Amino acid sequence: MTRIALALCALLLLAQPCSAREGWLTVPKEALKQAKERKVPVLVEFAGSDWCAWCKKLEEEVLSRGTFQGFAKEVVLLELDFPKQTPQPKEVEARNREWAKRYEVQRFPTVLLIDHEGSEIGRMGYEQGGADSYVAKLRALLKEGFDAKTGKAKPKPKPTWTTSWQEAVAESKASGKVILADFTGSDWCGWCKRLHAEVFNTREFVAWAKERVILLELDFPSRKKQPDELKTQNEELQKRYGIEGFPTVLLLDAEGKILGRSGYLPGGPKAWIKNAVELVPALGKARARDSKE
Repeated sequence: MTRIALALCALLLLAQPCSAREGWLTVPKEALKQAKERKVPVLVEFAGSDWCAWCKKLEEEVLSRGTFQGFAKEVVLLELDFPKQTPQPKEVEARNREWAKRYEVQRFPTVLLIDHEGSEIGRMGYEQGGADSYVAKLRALLKEGFDAKTGKAKPKPKPTWTTSWQEAVAESKASGKVILADFTGSDWCGWCKRLHAEVFNTREFVAWAKERVILLELDFPSRKKQPDELKTQNEELQKRYGIEGFPTVLLLDAEGKILGRSGYLPGGPKAWIKNAVELVPALGKARARDSKE
């Protein structure tokens, strides 16, 4: 019966939504249409159903559980599969790859929350902790980034980054703030993109960083052209601090001394900020002072 259902799905794909999993659509256009009508977000899972071990763990530990199925009633579910053994119509394969390229999805599983216009609200991958923890994080993303009244994503915050080492040092000396130096590959590094999407571009991080750190971007793109002066500066700092992998995030004082070293961490802004405070306790004290005010 499963093979027959999949065959029918392939034949009717352009006419109506079909799915190998109950409750999941496979046609993005239909998912966006339903989301608009209901004023709810779309949860998109990019998965490799017949080869990706982490996708299977996400299915077993989260997506098949009652907690998630209850949450699923509040969203439209869209499955975009990238199988290796299971035959897939060329139209479906091309469409799924187009969506993966559009949202810069490079690892599986990736779970996106988007509105009916396709604007991204937030993203996750596989995370330990089970369905309760996972759904709680999805709800937190929606609370932060989705306007239920309009059915649209809220405007994303824009953190202010400098690319000048000299400016960052001067500001650090004047303000006493810590320099947060992000060694990144903005146009090719998947984990760098996830760090920005899941942490640096969130309201919680932007509000925290504004009062506590100076954001310094040290980029190493593969396609984007950079001024020679900027490229030289970044390469010198990479050599100075022995940076070998991306993303690497250094917390520095005004003299350039390393106070802490981090990178991509799962768990969103709360987990990342908690780790930063553990590395540099002064950042925790700053938060305490702000809370008293």
